[in-house]
Amino acid sequence: MTLYQASTGILETHVTWQDVEEDMQKALGTEAVFGPNKKATNIGDMKGFMSRIALIDPDWQSSEKNENLPTKFAVKISSQLAHVALSNVIGMDEFSEEKLENMSTFTKKFHNQEVEAYKCLMKFDHPDIPYTKVYALKPFLNDTDLKGYMIFDFVSNVYTMGMHQSIPAEDLSQLIRGVATFSALGESLNPEETQLFGGPEFLETGLSEFFGEEQLEKLMGDNGKLKLEAIIDWQGVSRLSVGMCLARVLAGCLSAKDRREHGLSLLSLYHKTFTEVHGKELFSLQELQDAYNLHLPIKAMILVPLILPFLDAQTSEEEKEKYHDENVAKLVALMEDVLIVHDYNLKKHPEFMKL
Repeated sequence: MTLYQASTGILETHVTWQDVEEDMQKALGTEAVFGPNKKATNIGDMKGFMSRIALIDPDWQSSEKNENLPTKFAVKISSQLAHVALSNVIGMDEFSEEKLENMSTFTKKFHNQEVEAYKCLMKFDHPDIPYTKVYALKPFLNDTDLKGYMIFDFVSNVYTMGMHQSIPAEDLSQLIRGVATFSALGESLNPEETQLFGGPEFLETGLSEFFGEEQLEKLMGDNGKLKLEAIIDWQGVSRLSVGMCLARVLAGCLSAKDRREHGLSLLSLYHKTFTEVHGKELFSLQELQDAYNLHLPIKAMILVPLILPFLDAQTSEEEKEKYHDENVAKLVALMEDVLIVHDYNLKKHPEFMKL
């Protein structure tokens, strides 16, 4: 049995109804059980490629009169089943069994990092870092364990956005503030806690497995506003440079116009927030900009080939027509800016660029 083969559990994973029921009973302090009409609905298709997300309707039975049990909740199950969908969307050949086997270690590591990230979130409990209520966190315990999952409160009013849609810079500022706060509080972790999150070696492994040479060759709210209800995907938490994170966010989330006009102000917001929460300046704004510039080319190299295939695969003809020009403009601007940034990097960091 493997993470990339369908099983008999919830949404074809190895996680069973009994696993989830027992965890929820423990979390809620109840003896109520799931009923015969319990149901699991897949709400994660095309929204991630390292997990299956199930919306659970438990059909509670035998509950006490004064018990206020959740009528719905979500279970995020670490799985490689979605990798097949990814390969179809971006036009790759189906991942080989050997590659999927190699990815298993990577997938488990990502999941366990997210488990640790949620432990940190509950420890920090900071109002500027919104996150969903956690009922249970189950890491992979060893190399043969195939059950890694997390159980959360269900956020019902989520506005789902495709990869082809941009987030206004004003709305993105909430996320930047939350991520900066989390990063600053992370400085308080001891060395043992810090080592639970991947560093540069983890990035190198990930890029070689997911975006090796062969793959890259083939790829080449209120008042109309959105409110950040919760940051819900923490599996990418790492010990890498913040430049990598901000390059991914600004290049992936903003339109070309917003990135060019508001990118610097968002970097400044990150620097200001981090410094205030940490209590002293750990790096200058210029150093943050340089870190962003150094990481932008590689993030763009990964992002640029993906956006239009995702647009073609996930949307109606009306949606494709609506977003096509905006996405083309975004990609052209990214490629133009990467050339400028790369030239800047070569001049300012000649020794680094030789590595």
